[in-house]
Amino acid sequence: MMRRERWQQIQSLFEELVDVEAAERATRLAGACAHDLDLRRSVESLFATDGGPEDPLVQLTLARDAVFRSWWTPKAAYYRKME
Repeated sequence: MMRRERWQQIQSLFEELVDVEAAERATRLAGACAHDLDLRRSVESLFATDGGPEDPLVQLTLARDAVFRSWWTPKAAYYRKME
């Protein structure tokens, strides 16, 4: 479980960089996290998930499509054979 102070550090850095152009953001993030790879990865993961659609219908459609795409993965096929 993440400590509150750590989450605040991640959130603060994310909010500081969210409106910065991607190239500048990468440079500033590298500088801010020079000795803390875990912090950098945490902030990068927030940027990776940021920017998704806000419309619930679009979110639902994308989720449905992801489920259908996953049906054909090797792991899903293996589990279907087990039934």
